[in-house]
Amino acid sequence: KGSAAFIDCRDYQYYATAGKDDWEFCWIHIRGASVPLYYGAAFRERFSIVQDLDFYLVQDTFEKMFRLRMTYSMSYELELTGCISTLLTHLVQRALEREEGRSGALYSKAVAYLKQHYRETVRVDDLARLMNFSRYHFIRVFKSETGETPYEFITRYRVNQSKKLLRTTDLPLEEISHLAGFNDVNTYIKAFKRMTDTTPSSYRKE
Repeated sequence: KGSAAFIDCRDYQYYATAGKDDWEFCWIHIRGASVPLYYGAAFRERFSIVQDLDFYLVQDTFEKMFRLRMTYSMSYELELTGCISTLLTHLVQRALEREEGRSGALYSKAVAYLKQHYRETVRVDDLARLMNFSRYHFIRVFKSETGETPYEFITRYRVNQSKKLLRTTDLPLEEISHLAGFNDVNTYIKAFKRMTDTTPSSYRKE
């Protein structure tokens, strides 16, 4: 009671009350080329409960639509479309705001994990699964926050860690590459040169 939901009715679905009481509800069926875009941006499930704070907007919008004098005139169609458009736009904006907050948390968690495990073999698929995101979405969100892909980020972090060892120790490059998380010294030298325009040996001499 007192809740609202959006249902993707392109697929067959069936719902019923758990008890003997019948449901009393208001509903509208929205069709059109842009509707799937709205739905896909705001909701991820076939049946999505509207957030509590948005329920009152849904209720007010429904009441406003049902108060309209049904004349099937151009004026009626415009007012009706305006109500629906305003409602959908608001719900999408709220969903994107929540997604941005989730993305920020994802970024912090992913970066912390990469910094903690940089010496290990880290696969993007495993990291995305750990963060409960698809590979594509995880890479997109990570790059939007850092300007780099997860692979570029951890490679740069490993190179920076190796710089500390080059400055403060006399360890051979093979050992430094291993301590910095690279599989072999050749991969390490190539990554170092790509990101610094110099070699590890030249950096150490400088």
